Amino acid sequence: MSALTTDLPPNDSQFPIGREPFDDALLRNQYERGGFAQLPLGQSPLTSLQIELLRNFAREAPYGEPMESYGFTHGRLRLHLSPAAAMYGDSCDSDLAQATFAKRELLDWIGRITGCSSLSLLGMSLRTYADNDQIGTHTDDEVAVVIPMRTGDPELDQYRGGELTINRETPDEQRDQIFVIRPGIPHGVSRVIGPGARRAFSIGVH
Repeated sequence: MSALTTDLPPNDSQFPIGREPFDDALLRNQYERGGFAQLPLGQSPLTSLQIELLRNFAREAPYGEPMESYGFTHGRLRLHLSPAAAMYGDSCDSDLAQATFAKRELLDWIGRITGCSSLSLLGMSLRTYADNDQIGTHTDDEVAVVIPMRTGDPELDQYRGGELTINRETPDEQRDQIFVIRPGIPHGVSRVIGPGARRAFSIGVH
């Protein structure tokens, strides 16, 4: 993990504690326009302290063992790290606030910090780790993925607007991918599913 110590935001003061870098009106506007790629890039809402918490999480979460849910808040931005069972449960808010976090470099940061690799699908996906047996969206070993918009990948676009089921019969190379599914509310929130993964992340605006 020592190689990750330089992966810090360029300037923590860009988003002082308590400031809301993105307001609801902007989120609604971006949702109504049907995309979030237009949000400004190059600035991270995470402070170096929060990134250190992420590092500690990645370092201290043993393979295959359950973790207590915890999170931290930065203004209206809340990063919630939780076990897969909690993340994928119907009663759990397990949303990825793509309007705020649809910044590839931020996903790359989180990926490097946690030892995961980020996926560039829509620029809004994140490879996560969770025990496949705990994924309970449909059954213990089956996940339904909804593709919300054109991805540029013909293999994925054929499922646009529908469900792509991933189960134990799915090839490993596909199980290792993460898909962003349909926007959930008019604030640009989507859920993220990580089939075949072993650690779970949930990012949301609260």
